[in-house]
Amino acid sequence: MDWKTTIIFDLDDDRRAAIYRELAPSGSAIPVASLADLGSSWPASAWFFVYDDEALLAELQREFAKQGVFLPIVVYSEALEPSRVVAAIYGGAVNYVQWPCDAATVAASIGSVAELARRRCEHAAARLAARDRLSALSPRELDVARCVGAGMTSKEIGRELGISHRTVEIHRANALAKMGARNTAEASRLFADADGAAMPIVRAVA
Repeated sequence: MDWKTTIIFDLDDDRRAAIYRELAPSGSAIPVASLADLGSSWPASAWFFVYDDEALLAELQREFAKQGVFLPIVVYSEALEPSRVVAAIYGGAVNYVQWPCDAATVAASIGSVAELARRRCEHAAARLAARDRLSALSPRELDVARCVGAGMTSKEIGRELGISHRTVEIHRANALAKMGARNTAEASRLFADADGAAMPIVRAVA
């Protein structure tokens, strides 16, 4: 991925402008106070430098899902508070930086976790793709598919759901076809992708 484009997402005009002045000379920097400022032309390869605000992170994650694009996030604030760092990491950030700092420190914050960030983006994209495939199932097909993914036999599924063995087989066939899964193993992997959580990366740069 190209780590040269930085999208600075911050509601504070003065702070956003100061960060832009610091980062612009070393690469492409795009300051935004709203994700709407990006319009329909989201960069295919970039990373977000986002002020530590739960609402901003939540908005960004929702927009990622809407756009079908997953880009690494580095969060910053004026103080490194352990609870806030951990919350940001579990909120989707790959790193956390104390501001003010220089461009080299900001670059290091993404460079040090570049490979992990790439893997997290791939993981998030796979999770969304899996959930899209599962969304095609009816509620009963989803119940059966979950049981299939858990390794249950048709008789076990029938007893679990209170339906006949024959009905299980029909739902199973329909679910696997809609999911694009050729067998139980593929169904299990699909559920694992859909339910999987991104591995937290805890590394703060002061």
